[in-house]
Amino acid sequence: MLPLLLFPIAQLAGVRGTGNVKLLDPQESLARHELVRFIEPLPKPLFTHRPIVSLPWYATNDTYPAYPLNECYIPFAQMKGLIKTNPPSERIEARWFGSLLLDENDPLYPIALKAGYAASSQAVPGGAERLLSRGGAPTTRP
Repeated sequence: MLPLLLFPIAQLAGVRGTGNVKLLDPQESLARHELVRFIEPLPKPLFTHRPIVSLPWYATNDTYPAYPLNECYIPFAQMKGLIKTNPPSERIEARWFGSLLLDENDPLYPIALKAGYAASSQAVPGGAERLLSRGGAPTTRP
């Protein structure tokens, strides 16, 4: 039991080899809270490349399965032939997500527009992404 108590203390103290722990400064914390307040009322499930808000308690309100994107695994799995397409694109085409936070240069952005997601002019806190909303029910459930 003692190692379980000492390990977080060692991490916070910056002991080498205990992991990468970074405490947020007040500005970063405020920016994170603004983003969370922004996404709370959005239709769920939410798709975003931002790891923190793709967690289930933010992205789905603990209602749907979360879809955290493993940015490292997908290209590797495609290269090895384990998956043929970009998995988020299939769900976007099927209009499974209620909301998307995507940069206009993201390859998924035109797929979302073609699938019928509407881009909002509302600014997304702390980022260059655009908010896209599905509106209506999903056409299919992959």
